Amino acid sequence: MEKILSQDSPQMTPENTGEKELFSRVIPDKPEKILDLHELFLRDALTAAEDFLRECQYEGIVKSQIITGQGEVLRPEIRRFLRNKQNFYDIKTITEHPGSFDLLFHL
Repeated sequence: MEKILSQDSPQMTPENTGEKELFSRVIPDKPEKILDLHELFLRDALTAAEDFLRECQYEGIVKSQIITGQGEVLRPEIRRFLRNKQNFYDIKTITEHPGSFDLLFHL
């Protein structure tokens, strides 16, 4: 028998259907893994970033963060590196903040 919603029926929302809980478990609020590149030379930072992305992919990480600081050498190179590797590592979005990049991987 089909249930018909009337004006007296409660509105279906993510909160009362369980969808909110599902989405909060799928995409975490905070990064699951963080890489801090402070104090690394560019070559070492690029190697560390490559290893970090590989680990995130292997571990099934959904949300991660790479901290670069606001320097004029490292930051633009890491930005370029991430954009070049975005499709290879299945990165859905790269969000840039002062001093860091948040990465959201495809589920």
